[in-house]
Amino acid sequence: MKDLLDCSVLIHSETMADDFPGDISTTGRLPLDGTVRGHIDSATDEDWFHLDLQPGAAYQFTATASDGSDPLIYVYGQTGGLPYIMYTNDHGYLNYMPSTTPYSWVDRDDYYLWVKSDHPVDYTVSLRRVADDHMNDESAAIALAVGSNIGAQIDFSGDEEYFRISATMGSTYRIKLSADGGALPAGTELKFPYQAGWADVSYSRDGGALYMDLKAGQTRDYYVRLDTDPREAVSAPVRYHVSMTGQVRQLPPDDHGDTAPAIALPTGGSAAARLDYAGDSEYFSLNAVAGTTYKFRLTADNGALPSDVELWAATHVSSWPQPRSYMDGTTKVLEFIADKTGYFEVGVRANINTALPTPVPYHVSATAADVTAPRLSDATGSVDGVLKLSFSEPVQRGTGTIALVDKYSGQVVEAWDMSSKVVRADGKDILIDPGHVLLPGSYYARIDGTAVLDLSGNATDTPYLSQQIGLTRTADGGAVRPYYSLPNRPTDTGVVDGKIGDYTISRVGDTTIAQGPGQPLKFDHIGRLMFTQSDEVLVLTPTPAVSQAWRLYQAAFDRLPDKGGLGYWLYQQEHGMTLQGMATRFLASPEFTNKYGIGSSNADFVANLYHNVLHRNGEAAGLAYHIANLERGVSRADVLAGFSESPENQAAVAELIGQGFAYTPYG
Repeated sequence: MKDLLDCSVLIHSETMADDFPGDISTTGRLPLDGTVRGHIDSATDEDWFHLDLQPGAAYQFTATASDGSDPLIYVYGQTGGLPYIMYTNDHGYLNYMPSTTPYSWVDRDDYYLWVKSDHPVDYTVSLRRVADDHMNDESAAIALAVGSNIGAQIDFSGDEEYFRISATMGSTYRIKLSADGGALPAGTELKFPYQAGWADVSYSRDGGALYMDLKAGQTRDYYVRLDTDPREAVSAPVRYHVSMTGQVRQLPPDDHGDTAPAIALPTGGSAAARLDYAGDSEYFSLNAVAGTTYKFRLTADNGALPSDVELWAATHVSSWPQPRSYMDGTTKVLEFIADKTGYFEVGVRANINTALPTPVPYHVSATAADVTAPRLSDATGSVDGVLKLSFSEPVQRGTGTIALVDKYSGQVVEAWDMSSKVVRADGKDILIDPGHVLLPGSYYARIDGTAVLDLSGNATDTPYLSQQIGLTRTADGGAVRPYYSLPNRPTDTGVVDGKIGDYTISRVGDTTIAQGPGQPLKFDHIGRLMFTQSDEVLVLTPTPAVSQAWRLYQAAFDRLPDKGGLGYWLYQQEHGMTLQGMATRFLASPEFTNKYGIGSSNADFVANLYHNVLHRNGEAAGLAYHIANLERGVSRADVLAGFSESPENQAAVAELIGQGFAYTPYG
């Protein structure tokens, strides 16, 4: 063996505070067949080095200290993205090994060596690759066939060799391991790796020979591993032979190979195949949609299927409930809910011990059946608008009721029968229009078991809403006092329980006082009041739109607006009608024509506006101006709107508007 000192890489550390970093940022490197010297500065110091290790190769580390102590070394990897200590001479770890024991890595990874000691000391670490006739990895597996007798050798403690068997389903194989004269090292074993495939495996020993009996459950490559005990010394290579005998089953022609691409199976369609022999299997692929329940039916074309033929979900389904299999007469049925959108595979398999004297043709069909209950996902609403319950899929009205339950008292505030006109379904939503103002607060929705159904008739399985319904705003976005403390806006609202006639309303500064049957109710900085048992809204601080509509009423008809009419025109404004559009319709109303007459001249029209709107005679210049505009084609609606919004009219009616007024919302 080459003298390690001849090919060493010496890295000197004199009085440096720390010669190598203590993590993966290190620039230190321990080369193959090389040596590194360093210094541990304290019990907490660690020196790290990059390692270049090849998967399947075996390596040996040595570590010595200048004072004769044993430095601790750790080989660190990140297999699968998780940091892991692969090898150490530290007795505190389960994977402890003496540093003189060779070790091999099977994963391609970035590896590091770190060195530590419980006291300051100079140290030397070295690395060499150990001679090995075969790499310790499946990629270097030795092909093993029936009748073969292959020689190899155990080169060191912990050495491994892999053998590959190209097996045929249902065939049996016997593998024999024996030393070439003498005995195998203690702890030597034949093993069947868990990931090698589905097979029946048993072990036996006869004298110094080891045996493995394997019955292949699939037609595929299987791997057998020779293991040696790293704790048992191997002073010199031990020669051995591995031989294999067997009874290879001759399979008949297969319509679809077990590992061939899956057969396409459309939803609502079927696909044909054939079980050709015991252990035969086929796979079918369906493009599924998440949340959909699929039902697969397996039926023999002639007669009945053998009882132990399987129909199973070959693609893992992580949904709940788990896939369900059952018999429907002589048909095997499989149901599962797709937990994601994409391709799923189902398999059909004849048990390897199935009596199958002749091929069995069959069909597999797939249908989508919705058995998933609609799930309540959200709820929103306002004190004066529609309550919206949103579900996970399109829904329809069932039978029973939906109740609004006070979050804190648990009492039912109001309940709506699903047959009522105030309840309707709209896509994924159930919409409830109470028809009156609700008291602000926090609520839950209680849903009868059959009140809400999906389009397949599945009832919701959520009797209570997990999120609360907070009624703290109005339909137009205004805040309901005192639930929000925002800057004063005309849309901010107070809500009182009862009729508008039950209360006397007064204002002191920015405070509104509602004196009713009980204690006075006080609201700060609100623009309007609503009542749970009255349709009217009492306007205290009107919005610009409300003020415009009010003034147009007064201008056109020389009177205060009626509650229903004002509510109607406010609704039209909210849905896009301009002030000029409202004025046009006012001009065409019977009330306007009765007041102004039909076919009046432009001069009479303008004079009447001065009297009805401004309550005075028009000055000559003003009369001439407006008449000239009408003669040039300006519409009478524009002139009416101009009088209504004139500074003179706004000043004249400001006090009346400021006293407050009521209207009845429309729609």
